[in-house]
Amino acid sequence: MFHRFYGKYPARSYDAQGEHVGMGPWLTLIREANGIESGFFGAPSYADDDLTGRVEIYPHARVIHEGDGDNGAVIVSATDDHGSSVLTQAEAAMRRRW
Repeated sequence: MFHRFYGKYPARSYDAQGEHVGMGPWLTLIREANGIESGFFGAPSYADDDLTGRVEIYPHARVIHEGDGDNGAVIVSATDDHGSSVLTQAEAAMRRRW
């Protein structure tokens, strides 16, 4: 059985002194995925989920923004096998750069 990609990341990145330095690693994952397949994350449609927060809907994935920006998290999950393949490759590429 194929396991679908699911990753939960901090919404924002902070330096060692606790200063906000940019968006969290989820945005790097999205950029990596778009580098693997141009337009993988194109223009989303949106939904609001009372349990999770704002949801961005793409053909092969979902991006769920939980909580507020400072303490929030972002979940990136595949909705099919193709999405899982691209996101798994993107996460591997992202981790190699860290």
